[in-house]
Amino acid sequence: MQLVTCGKENIRFWRVKEGHIPGRSVVLNSLAKQATFTCIAFEFNKLGRPYTPPDTPGVQQRMFVGTSKGKLLQLSYIDQSVQAVFSLHDDAITDICANEGCLVSASVDKYVRVWPLDFKSFYLHALHDAPVAGVDLSADGLQVLCCTADGSVGLLDLQSHSYTDLVHSHRGHISDLALSIVFQELATASTDGMLKIWSLMSMSQTHEFCIPEDVPAAIAYHPSKRHLVAVGFVSGTLRIFDIDGPAMLHELHSSAQAIVSLAFVEDGVKSGSQSRTQIVTCNAMGSLTFHDEACGFEAVRRPEHVPCVRPPDLCKAIACMPPYLLQYLDPHHAALFSFPSLDAMQKLRVQSTEICTLDLSFRGDYAVLGTHDARIHLFATSTGLPVVTYTLPSSPSTAIALVEPSRWGNSAIDAPPLVLAATADMLVRAAALPVEAPIRHGHRQQLQQPAAGTPLVEQCFIGHASAAHRVLLSQEMVVTASRSEIVCWSVSGGILEKHFHAAPERSTGSSHGVGFLAQDDLVSASNTLEHGIAASGTMPESATAWMSERSEEVDEAYDGQERAEDDDEEQESNEEVAHASRAEMLGTAIFPTVGFRPSVAASIAESNLRLRGVAGCTVLHSRQAFAWQPHPGILCHAIGCLAHVQRLMSAPAEGGPGQNSSRDLPGEEGALVASLPGAEALALDLDQSGRGLLVALSVERLGEGGVVWLSCWRLGDLACMCKRQLPQMYSCTGTSENRGESSVDESADVEPDSLPIVRMFGQGDRAVTAVALHGGAAGRVDVWSFHEGECLLQGSAEMAHAPLDLALLAPGSEEFLTLGRR
Repeated sequence: MQLVTCGKENIRFWRVKEGHIPGRSVVLNSLAKQATFTCIAFEFNKLGRPYTPPDTPGVQQRMFVGTSKGKLLQLSYIDQSVQAVFSLHDDAITDICANEGCLVSASVDKYVRVWPLDFKSFYLHALHDAPVAGVDLSADGLQVLCCTADGSVGLLDLQSHSYTDLVHSHRGHISDLALSIVFQELATASTDGMLKIWSLMSMSQTHEFCIPEDVPAAIAYHPSKRHLVAVGFVSGTLRIFDIDGPAMLHELHSSAQAIVSLAFVEDGVKSGSQSRTQIVTCNAMGSLTFHDEACGFEAVRRPEHVPCVRPPDLCKAIACMPPYLLQYLDPHHAALFSFPSLDAMQKLRVQSTEICTLDLSFRGDYAVLGTHDARIHLFATSTGLPVVTYTLPSSPSTAIALVEPSRWGNSAIDAPPLVLAATADMLVRAAALPVEAPIRHGHRQQLQQPAAGTPLVEQCFIGHASAAHRVLLSQEMVVTASRSEIVCWSVSGGILEKHFHAAPERSTGSSHGVGFLAQDDLVSASNTLEHGIAASGTMPESATAWMSERSEEVDEAYDGQERAEDDDEEQESNEEVAHASRAEMLGTAIFPTVGFRPSVAASIAESNLRLRGVAGCTVLHSRQAFAWQPHPGILCHAIGCLAHVQRLMSAPAEGGPGQNSSRDLPGEEGALVASLPGAEALALDLDQSGRGLLVALSVERLGEGGVVWLSCWRLGDLACMCKRQLPQMYSCTGTSENRGESSVDESADVEPDSLPIVRMFGQGDRAVTAVALHGGAAGRVDVWSFHEGECLLQGSAEMAHAPLDLALLAPGSEEFLTLGRR
């Protein structure tokens, strides 16, 4: 077996022989001076011949190497010499692929070019919006897959010369987004200066606008049927875009400070036969400016400035739901104004800790404040009085949306308000809150069951690689967005329709109300937009997600709460029922049934949390651990301590040589989720031998006194076969003070190349781990065996360099290579 590597001023051939890897450099002469060789491709046919051409007469045994200067070297694989040099691009070649008929090159100059193997002239090329990072030919050689540095993916057809966009993306962080229920669209604004419009039905990009000299910070749709979107920029400029045009209609100077929030609302004041529509902008100093649509969106009013400080990063400065406007004042206060008169109504105060997010409910009945102590405070907008405080079981909220039932008559609310909160631990939590009194009356009735602050039903959902900072609602969909991705959740059971439109039917003597959140009401993560990617394609129809041990965290949160002594016996009985149910179901994301109404608890016992599918995860600017097995298409990625395993294609027939048995794989209906030991996954790998196994490295916390675990799992049911605590040196690598803490700031993460590495080899019964030592000056490799529920150390070796990667020489091989950095 021979290997070929390229790098700075060298191309080398290596031969694996008797445990040694002797190497030989290609004679490059002047070609090597100040040159960096970037990529390698062999002339081969994917349908039959292997990468290494056979030693048969008449076969072209050539290979190609790209350079940082846009040149291509053609080498002989036999005598290892340079045969020819061709100039293909004006900038660095980033990737090449070849078959027996053509070669495809990608470059930083944004071109993908298809060349005949005599390289006299390209016969097809495609220009992209960003540098092209990679290309690959299909097995039949008729299509080229292209990916760019901004995360976009496209398909070039060599027969029809057509180009199809598969995935679009933002190059920068997502700063804000807006949802149009009327047009079923999503608009995203990014720090790359781009405004993109996406169709919610197809999750594909329909329009885009570019303002390269400015950075958008806030965005909102026109509240009625005009297809307009308003965008506030850090320069203080307000721009109005006509999507149907497409064109920019207005460019207005709204403020000398950056616009941090804006609202596009109808204020209810009649102007002729229509309500007056206004844009309210808030700058970094808290100053408000009103722009009237009837006056061409010119500034018509600047109210007297209310002293306030800039809100925390990604927290809204204002939220408007006529007839109310909520504004952030300082870390402990928010002001509630009437709208549009802006008469001061109430000053809302939280004493415990600082405000991290705020919003108004969908109908304006509540003001919602999230604080750093993981609490959500609800205030009645009619009086400013606190209604209920809900304590999250883990980390503080980063975004909140609350929808109450439709108003009808003067009777009490039959369905509880539904709150969806994104939290700093990258989860999305849904809860039905026990607010049964009519808020408009300005007082709270005594809550009988459950106790105040305890949700009727609470669930959590995984899907984000970083904490979400926006939650948007429609009657059929929930959209959550972080800086790096957007997740669209479909909602079943009509739970939101009950809150959005028709008044609920009165409950007549039954033990349950209308509109409670059942466990399968929010079931699907249909598409994920990685860094703004609109992932297209058909999702699996259903997939079961077992969120094991998550409810144990909920138990711990509830154990600390005070309860009345006369309820102790009932509490213990209910907890036993809840724990028995979790043991049977491998865990759920539901709070224990303490305080549940009987019918709600029964419905939970009969159903399971279901995740339909996740696409586009863990690719761009993501530090999540992930693993991929191409056959039969198993994708595994981690979010925190949860490992999500999904089969993306049908399983092979049982009994085939070297193939997984269907009982060793996740079922066709879905994905499984396992809770790894510790708090966060560091590395994952799937065995290539066909036994259907997963090996994981997970950490309680890095640094002195930290604990790292090695565990092996069976894919069929994600049962843990064995686990072992690794030596202390594994937890001392890549130490970061913020590692293990849930934080929106991703800059505190450990560098990926400083984390431990794990690979499975042999017949899936062994694993090799590698870790950097002495600040990256050295490294260590350990070999482990899995036998009868135990994980045993077979051997160790020291290295003179820090390990960057481990590679098996062949599937099922007993030998592996280490890649290191001196």
